[in-house]
Amino acid sequence: MNRAKWILLLLPLLYLTSCFYSIDKNIGESSEYSKEEIEDAVAVVENNYKEFLTVGRPVTLIFDQAISDRVLKNYSDDYKKDLIVLSSDIRTKLFSGALSPLSIYKDYYWILEKDKNSWRIIQGNFLN
Repeated sequence: MNRAKWILLLLPLLYLTSCFYSIDKNIGESSEYSKEEIEDAVAVVENNYKEFLTVGRPVTLIFDQAISDRVLKNYSDDYKKDLIVLSSDIRTKLFSGALSPLSIYKDYYWILEKDKNSWRIIQGNFLN
């Protein structure tokens, strides 16, 4: 019985500590966007990911021009210049539905659209 009490006490602590960590960022070069524009897109995902990702949170956010171009060509027939893709690894929550709890999943993609001087997420999902 004593072990059960400890486990019940430690589970919330484990859950809380898994929520508090920073997101690693890796911003590559772009022929279309400045480093500041890409950093703005990264900040939008950092601040708004919960609208699209309810089972966890990003642990990495990466901009790679080649990946962005490849995903956008598959995403849209009318490949627009005002779209950008960030890829990420995500860590799931303790209660994460069909995904394994407290695990890291790779290749979660964020598609953002530039509207005047700001970005907005238009899709967040695993892409095949």
